[in-house]
Amino acid sequence: MYKEIEYWKPPEILDLLKRSLFKGNEQLIELAEEVLKYWVAHGKNPKNPAPVNVTPKMAYDRLEKVIDILIAKR
Repeated sequence: MYKEIEYWKPPEILDLLKRSLFKGNEQLIELAEEVLKYWVAHGKNPKNPAPVNVTPKMAYDRLEKVIDILIAKR
């Protein structure tokens, strides 16, 4: 079903987290996915508009929440 984890791309990892550790809190992973989409859009072609505007502070806050939950589940 899934290839070896060392070959997973960030969207695949976020999808796994959404369906497992973040079940019931999927919105947080969806916010992290927006950060990823914004980062990818700006990294590949800065002339293309990103799907959403994510400020650095928003990105930090969103990802910090995900990390806090991952650390707590350890």
